[in-house]
Amino acid sequence: TIALAPLILSAKTFGSFSDQMAVVQSVTSASTKDFSRLNDRAKELGRTTSFTAAEVAAAMVALGRAGFSANEILAAIAGTLDLARAGALDLGEATTIMADVSRSFGLAADQTGLVGDVLAKTANIANTDVQLVGEAMKYVAASANLSGQSLERVSGALAVLANRGLKGEMAGASLAMVLTQLAGKD
Repeated sequence: TIALAPLILSAKTFGSFSDQMAVVQSVTSASTKDFSRLNDRAKELGRTTSFTAAEVAAAMVALGRAGFSANEILAAIAGTLDLARAGALDLGEATTIMADVSRSFGLAADQTGLVGDVLAKTANIANTDVQLVGEAMKYVAASANLSGQSLERVSGALAVLANRGLKGEMAGASLAMVLTQLAGKD
């Protein structure tokens, strides 16, 4: 029985991966060719990163549910994994943050590397973490983008607020209110 343990574990992992990839195909309505590319990329990242192929596939599902197409998922997945590692986040949480921030600022999927870098840098230069920066972005990103503010500028403002004790939801809501008031003065 002990000799069969690796085979049983492998079958469980493969089953989980297959299940996740079936959801990826369903969520994205990927063509056969695109699905093959997604499948191959998930397996590759599962071999070459600290994440399993099943975890990568689950992140692909989350991106698909956020409206990313198969090609956008292929462009965004590596940046999403990088953000999870840099922010010491659960991959699901990193995926949600990445998708929300990218979409709120109207950024293309191939800019997720930039998004991850900016969020990680914000956490590294201020008294905050990526999770709290992501929480703040929920409240301020859309209004900041509508008022013409860049991701970098908003992140810098969140860093300043974090160093003064305002973090997460409070920082995002406060900054959103300031941007709304400034927009009303035009």
